[in-house]
Amino acid sequence: MINIVVNVYQPTFTGFKKKPSNLYVDKVIEYPYFLSGRYERFEYELSKFADGKYISDGLIDVKEASINVDFTRNIIATASITIKKNTEFNYHSDMIRIYYVLNDLYRYPLGTFHLSVPENASNNTTFIPSTIECFDKLIVLEQDKLEYTYVAEAGEKVTDLVINLIGDLQNEIIASDAVLTENLIYEAGKSKLSIINSLLKMINYQQIFADGLGTLRAIPWQAEYNIVWDFFDDENGLYMPAFNHKQDYSDIYNKVVVYTNNTTEDEEPLTAVKTLEDAGLDYLPFSYTNIGRYITKIFDSEAVEQSYLTERALRELKKMAELQETINYKHAFAVKRLDGMLYPGDCYKFRNNLNSLYADYLIESYTWTLKAGQMVNTKLKGIIKNV
Repeated sequence: MINIVVNVYQPTFTGFKKKPSNLYVDKVIEYPYFLSGRYERFEYELSKFADGKYISDGLIDVKEASINVDFTRNIIATASITIKKNTEFNYHSDMIRIYYVLNDLYRYPLGTFHLSVPENASNNTTFIPSTIECFDKLIVLEQDKLEYTYVAEAGEKVTDLVINLIGDLQNEIIASDAVLTENLIYEAGKSKLSIINSLLKMINYQQIFADGLGTLRAIPWQAEYNIVWDFFDDENGLYMPAFNHKQDYSDIYNKVVVYTNNTTEDEEPLTAVKTLEDAGLDYLPFSYTNIGRYITKIFDSEAVEQSYLTERALRELKKMAELQETINYKHAFAVKRLDGMLYPGDCYKFRNNLNSLYADYLIESYTWTLKAGQMVNTKLKGIIKNV
């Protein structure tokens, strides 16, 4: 594998009130820019809440920063930002949006974050650079708890319920015609985030997430994952040759049974039964085809109808396959989307001839020290399919 040379620089900050572009990028994306020598830097845009909306207050001067994205958490994206110069914040309402800037032409939003109050911002005489821990906009839904019992009634569209729970926060929820077949009751004290993810799971949606600009999104789970970059060990290789690859077959199953638990006493529960062969995963070493016996896993569900139950069974089989193989590696930032924030279900196509890896891998988490020339540390999961 040949790694490209990355020419990097971090220009001198030019002032707090420099107004950044309101667009994702200033020009149409040309992906080859990722495959040649690049100049990269980061911008931090402060937004303040006034008259019911957020207004840009320009760029702030940041000494150092990092982001962490983990799709196994409810609050998916967090950031740690150390401010270089004394800046006044309203920690209860201000937000910081981070941009990755490529060659002074292309700007990718990496996340929009609410702030927490730092322990020490000043010693009363000299400014001390303070580190601010930040959380993506899901923190708003997590902190908003029910003050009363919430009843989702049979016949209501699930995505309509989700949108109503989100309230005034900017969102783009892909609509579904799926409706509840039974009343659902959520006790007082539950967070809106937990209820939303519970509802989305019923209709086989990915968990709710915030994109780079802070818009809350919910998208259906797809059997074919979205490939956001191809990492090959060729002349355009963008990853470090040393990486960790591990397989673990300690907790496997090749058959799934999913049944509903929201039926009445005289009703038969809906049931879905699927095997690795049904999911097109018969090539796995622990499939019935290869070992001649079933290892069964049972799940319960509050599914809205049989088709969603069946899809859930296939999804659980595929998720199980993803648990068996892990890759940890470092790579240059690259994405085929205007948004620099990755989404649940995003994948990298990963090929490494030395280790005979030729597959699509689900992105589980990544961390990135936001400094020119620093690599992204990514954890990939699972065998999605042979390619």
